[in-house]
Amino acid sequence: MPKLPTTEQVNKLIIGAGKTLNLKLRISMETGLRPCELMELQTKDIDTITKMVYPKTHKHGNARVLKISENLAQAIQKYAIKKDLQPTDRLFKGNPDPVKGAKKYGEAYRQMRKALAKKLNDQNLLTIRLYDLRHYYCTMNYWKNRDIFTTAEDGGHKDLNTTRKYIHLVRIAELNQNADECITKTATTVKECQELIEHGFTKADEVNENGQIIKIYKKRK
Repeated sequence: MPKLPTTEQVNKLIIGAGKTLNLKLRISMETGLRPCELMELQTKDIDTITKMVYPKTHKHGNARVLKISENLAQAIQKYAIKKDLQPTDRLFKGNPDPVKGAKKYGEAYRQMRKALAKKLNDQNLLTIRLYDLRHYYCTMNYWKNRDIFTTAEDGGHKDLNTTRKYIHLVRIAELNQNADECITKTATTVKECQELIEHGFTKADEVNENGQIIKIYKKRK
């Protein structure tokens, strides 16, 4: 099983990276793209208006469309304008072979990670591989949706056995999560339950209080 980095660790790595590497890591975190998929992205593959990414899937995986945040879409648009990129240009120029480009991406990441771990005196950062950002994305995806099919679709998995490991990673993350890192809310009607689920809450328990069933939901802060 892969070791899942914490949100704090991922943010440290992103903040500690230079401008271009910072953007690559943000895309990796928000989309779960494999490094070779990221390095094959063309400017036209990212719609900064709808905030959708249309990657070319590797490892014979299923095609998918991925949503990114407003902040990331704006950062990509600003980067493309600054670099004067045309629609068919690679977003990140370099080796035309995406596999070799991914290796360069990995090398730059490891150099930055080593320097950052020394600067912050945090040797735990050295254990976080570039590919762990994909594991982080898929785990957070399942944690939010609790739907193995959605996680498989967004991860580009053809085999659900590949996706099932993220169910286990979510369980580990929940065990490591402190109670004070959760927000809890209650619901007594179907509508209230639906609204909480739509906002990322998951059912934790239910109690009978004076003949009324009260459902308790929780969500990470």
